[in-house]
Amino acid sequence: AAGTQSLKTTPCGLPEAPVRGGGDRWSAAVQVTASNRVVVEVESPLRPDERGPVRQRALHEQYLSTTSAPRRIAYFECYNGTSATDAARAIHDELRRRGSDLELVWGLHDWSVPVPEGGRGVIRFSREWWDVVGAAAYQTYDAAVPAQIERRPGQTILQTWHGTPFKRLGSDRAVVRAEQARYQVRWEQAIACWDVLLSQNPWSTEVFRRAWGFQGPILELGYPRNDVLALAGEREEAAARGRLGLAPGALVVLYAPTVRDGDRVMPMLLDVERVAAALGPDVAVLVRGHMLTRRWAWSGRSPSVVDVTDYPEINDLFLAAEVTITDYSSIMFDFSVTSKPLIFFAPDLEDYRDRRRGTYFDLAEKGPGPVVSTTDEVVDALADLASLRTRYAERYADWQATYNPRDDGHAAARVVDAVFGGG
Repeated sequence: AAGTQSLKTTPCGLPEAPVRGGGDRWSAAVQVTASNRVVVEVESPLRPDERGPVRQRALHEQYLSTTSAPRRIAYFECYNGTSATDAARAIHDELRRRGSDLELVWGLHDWSVPVPEGGRGVIRFSREWWDVVGAAAYQTYDAAVPAQIERRPGQTILQTWHGTPFKRLGSDRAVVRAEQARYQVRWEQAIACWDVLLSQNPWSTEVFRRAWGFQGPILELGYPRNDVLALAGEREEAAARGRLGLAPGALVVLYAPTVRDGDRVMPMLLDVERVAAALGPDVAVLVRGHMLTRRWAWSGRSPSVVDVTDYPEINDLFLAAEVTITDYSSIMFDFSVTSKPLIFFAPDLEDYRDRRRGTYFDLAEKGPGPVVSTTDEVVDALADLASLRTRYAERYADWQATYNPRDDGHAAARVVDAVFGGG
């Protein structure tokens, strides 16, 4: 339940600070900094008796002592509880469509994350969360499984992962020798919890098996999150633009680079304001940062540039955009389901490939669009999208045959049949 509290400031800040307030699902404190700025600090969504290592250790021990048989609960966790989208959302919707009697529960980082219709949320590491993960017959994750989780008899843990790899993964990564053992142990512990791993395509299956050493079943069923992209038409694209508040006739360009390992801030390598200015008044350039570095090293002023980093559903961005500019992000494989043009802006390709992360193939040789390194080259490519489609048509078709062979709009149905026993 929400709560309100009136505060009266003075030239010296607040007469009495900190001032605390809260409700059933939130608590916050209004503080005055040393520079006399008033800030609001939102506190942990965990209850006081759930916070801290001592209380968490007690909850974990209670979880480990639970021996009851799994119940008809399907638990979903997306990006460590910061979202309720991705493949898990498509599976959730398919279970609802079938009228499943499974209780659908989402693990949330905090109460700001909207829960899909038909589901309920629990805060990760709350007492209720420990009860759910101890009892859920099905658990679905798209990133790391919490280290405290232990699979029980009768439970099934599905790892959907969150993208076909272009960046090197697992044992394929060139980590320094001092970190190798720790990195390997951490991943082996996480992978040991997986019962089933989902793969978008044969390429991913090969990489996952080798890079992670996963010996369990890998289901090559396509990505459920891409079902909406495969089935969408002009009506769905117009609806996505409406949800984003974009003008119907605008040229919509999406710029979505990936994170650079070691960086805490997204570098604005592309001059997006110059791109917008070059394309004219009827353009909207959407910029989306990576989930690990949500803050941009840029403060734009152009009304034609919109920061959509915190917009929850990336598929709306794919549907709204006429073209996407990316670099090394796995969205290159998902966006290609739409058959719309891709431009790869990679000014630091050698650094990323040889020093930071490593890549699996030569993007300039296989990519379904031009690989460029300057803002001017991006502008030139955007100036004639029709020509871009024609020049890369054959390579685009080969790309889709390799990476999107099962992204046909029915991946969620196949996953529910294979993993959830039909629902």
